Amino acid sequence: TATVAGPGEASRTAFANLPAGCRYGLTLLRQGEAITEADHAALLARFHQDFAHDDAPLDCPDNYTAIVVSPSVFEFYQGGHAGYINDR
Repeated sequence: TATVAGPGEASRTAFANLPAGCRYGLTLLRQGEAITEADHAALLARFHQDFAHDDAPLDCPDNYTAIVVSPSVFEFYQGGHAGYINDR
């Protein structure tokens, strides 16, 4: 089951539980907006420059919405055989 948490406490809690690098990266992104290669390169440069030197706590961005996934079954595969006929 996948549930969209929507804005509010569930999304803020999910954001707070992400690794620090993920939280910082999400504050830089503008979801739903087109981005050029130059803008992408600039964001990466900013991330690498600022993240290494900034350990301040981050607030959940207004544009962040968590999707909570609650699986009912886990299946583990091994192999990588041709035709995806793997051991389960």
